[in-house]
Amino acid sequence: ELSKDDPKNEYVRRIIKQVNRLDELLKSLFSYAKPQKPNRRFFKVKDLMQDVISLLKRKFQTQNIKLVQHYDRDLPAVYVDNAQIQQVIFNLLLNSIEAIDLNGEISVKATRVDDMKDHFQRKPFIKKITENPYILIVIRDNGCGISPENLQQVFNPFFTTKNFGTGLGLSIVYQIVQENNGIIYYESKEGEGTQCFLFLPAFEPVTQKSN
Repeated sequence: ELSKDDPKNEYVRRIIKQVNRLDELLKSLFSYAKPQKPNRRFFKVKDLMQDVISLLKRKFQTQNIKLVQHYDRDLPAVYVDNAQIQQVIFNLLLNSIEAIDLNGEISVKATRVDDMKDHFQRKPFIKKITENPYILIVIRDNGCGISPENLQQVFNPFFTTKNFGTGLGLSIVYQIVQENNGIIYYESKEGEGTQCFLFLPAFEPVTQKSN
């Protein structure tokens, strides 16, 4: 009903976009026990990040949180489900925002990783190491941090330290990352902030043909 030059068209476009995103979030929540298979294609990491960051722009401003971003030049595209990985990044950034009271800082860094052995010498992911390239996204905040006991349970279903929520957020994140052939883990110290390491494949897996 709006004319083409009506400025309200921009609000309508944003509303439709957010309704579609909420629809995807609800589908993932309701299918927690049996996640949908990802529809994977190649996407640019920076584009994925910017779409999500734009949704959280108001929260950054309200809490006066500084966002620092760095993306290596000529990053290869990642082979993932666009909607699923955006949901992952949204949850990870939202967790960092909620860990900060006011005047904090969150940094996002994306780099190419060709030799994962350097990253996993002390991590329980040795079986996931391949000769294929990955993109490493590190989300770091200077919030309250996570205790050693809680750090071991962050991906467990229904575990939460919040007064609200279901405790399924990071469990769904973990499932989605695995379905997209990625790797995720946290490092944190109480009072010193938290780092989330998200590895996403920058290659298309070779499908084994049956005889």
